[in-house]
Amino acid sequence: MHRGAHGGTPEVIEHGESGLLVEYGDVDALVRYLLALRADPELRRRLGERGRELARSRFSAAAFRERWRQLVLEERLEAPPETVADHEPVARSAGRIGSF
Repeated sequence: MHRGAHGGTPEVIEHGESGLLVEYGDVDALVRYLLALRADPELRRRLGERGRELARSRFSAAAFRERWRQLVLEERLEAPPETVADHEPVARSAGRIGSF
């Protein structure tokens, strides 16, 4: 069963850890979870804290920069070495803006 596994929801919410996922159209489960949240302040606090931790660790600017850096480094390590001969020459302008 894929509870709420549509869009980016599973990327953001870990069922039972940082939130509660409900299968689309399962109104009974939704009502059960809402009643459980209403009755249990500790559950609300725990899910909220874990959700904030996940958001900071996965979606902060620092986390994005680190993932981007890793991606670029992996790409550079996997790519064959380039040489100057691999690139087309760049045409230079005659020195004035707009002249070609």
